[in-house]
This record gives sequence, structure tokens and C-alpha cells, in this order.
Amino acid sequence: MLDSGDSTGIQIVIVLMLLALSAFFSSAETALTTVNKMRVRTLAEAGAAWFAVSSLAEARHLRRGGVTQPILILGMTRPEWAAALAEGGITQAVYSPEYARALSRAAEAAGVTGECHLKIDTGMGRIGFGACRDLEGTVSALLECRRLPGLSVTGAFQHFSVADSPEEGDCRYTEGQYALFRRVVERLEQGGEGLNLTYEVRRGILCHTGPEQAETLEGRLLRLADKIAYINHDIDDAIRGRIIYPMDLPLAVSQTLGFTHSERINSLVRDIIETSAGRGEILQSPPFHEAMKDLREFMFAFV
Repeated sequence: MLDSGDSTGIQIVIVLMLLALSAFFSSAETALTTVNKMRVRTLAEAGAAWFAVSSLAEARHLRRGGVTQPILILGMTRPEWAAALAEGGITQAVYSPEYARALSRAAEAAGVTGECHLKIDTGMGRIGFGACRDLEGTVSALLECRRLPGLSVTGAFQHFSVADSPEEGDCRYTEGQYALFRRVVERLEQGGEGLNLTYEVRRGILCHTGPEQAETLEGRLLRLADKIAYINHDIDDAIRGRIIYPMDLPLAVSQTLGFTHSERINSLVRDIIETSAGRGEILQSPPFHEAMKDLREFMFAFV
């Protein structure tokens, strides 16, 4: 984990924000534009441990750019590309037993072993192994994935669905999601399958929302990154669905954060880096903090 007094660590840990944002934004424009402007190679050379993208094309883009660190694909990759995943040292997110089996068969046929992370649905209700619907069945399916040839399971993750909301009911819902995720992981550990979470990681998950702050910079950054991703994701969806239009956004917000989706993401990320540098803390400047708060209030009022 990063020392809270390490100013270089502020820039290194910002890559975790890109991971969280990639979980929400699937377009190549958002993922690649934001990552490029953050100078991926500089982050890699500074010690960033992981990068995450939404597709194999984006992962290859990073590899061609000289990134040698592990890369996680959060979107779906067709099983026939299993050999390309393994050869590129790229980790694939797995959402179902059927997809895991298909990847396994393709990897075996190609004579390779690929790494994967398991997506566990604890209440988001989109995709993933449905722990919120069938705990026992989910644990059995996850254990099956660990035994499949051609696959090496190296991690697991979930998505909080209302982590940005301060409402008491939503906070309880998020705590319930966290508790369920822990139950699944602990069952896997007790089954001898080797998935393990450190205290710092568990605290980062627990403090993702609510009054408590995580002890680590990574945990604090992910809390803020989720807010940025959640707000901008819903705004972008509303614009695409013609519920609102770009000119509907508060002018003061657009003047501070930018007039396009990519500009808003990029300016918020840059502001955190510049404001946090040398401070030993994850911070936003007052103008950007207020602009993001105003954008969130607008979203709840009109979306």
C-alpha cells in the first residue's frame, strides 16, 4: 500500500480511478482519450501496478504503447481470442459459468492458460455471478471456474449500485452488498481456493460510501472515482437518450469542467492530480468540488 506521505504515490494511485471509470464507460473515446492524456507510459514508469480497459482493442493499444503492467478487460472478449489474451498477458473479466467454460475450451484448444477476474453481482442487477439471487449456486459456480483448465483465476470484484447516495436506505444497501461480497469471498477462502483480500482492501470496500474514510490513499481515491464515474455516466446516458441536452447543463459547471463528456472526465482527473500532488491526501480544488456537487444536484433533479 502507499505511504500517505509519498507525493509520488498520489500520481501512481490515480490509475485506480481509470479502472473505476472504465467499469462505467465502455466507449473507446473515453477510455483511450483519458488514458492517453494522463500519459500512461509516465504512470507505468512511475510504478502504476495495473491498468484497466473495456476491450481487447484498448488493451492492445496500451501494449503497443509500451505498457508492460497487467491489464484487466472489464468488457466481454470473444472466446476465440483466448490465445491473444494469454499471449498479451491480459486479464479477462468473467461474468458467468458459460462464458468461463467457453474461454476454457478456447484456451485449451490453443494450448494456453489465461488469467481472469470473476465479476460477482451483489445487487447491481446487471451482469455477473448472481450472489444476490443464489448464494450457494454462485459459490459452486465460482469454485467450478477455479477448476477449469486453461483459466487462472487471480481476482474477484463487484459493483456498488448506489454508493454515491447519502440516503440512509442506500447506505444500508451498499453495506449489504459489501457484506454479501465478503460472504462469497470467505466461502471461497474456506473452500481452499485461495482468493484473499487484505485488511486494507476490505476497508477500502467498506468505506466506499458512508461516514468512514479508508485509511489508504487507494481506498479514498476509489471513493471519489466512483462519484465521478456515477455522475458522468448518468449524465451521458441521459444525453444519449435525449432526456436532457448538453445546453441544459448549468453553464457555470460546463465552464469549469468542460462542455463534453470527455472534457469533464479529463478535467476532474487532472484536478485531483494537481491538487493532491505533494499533499499526502486525495483532494479536489474548491471550484471543481463545487462544480461536481452542482452537477450531481442537477442530475438528481432532472435525470
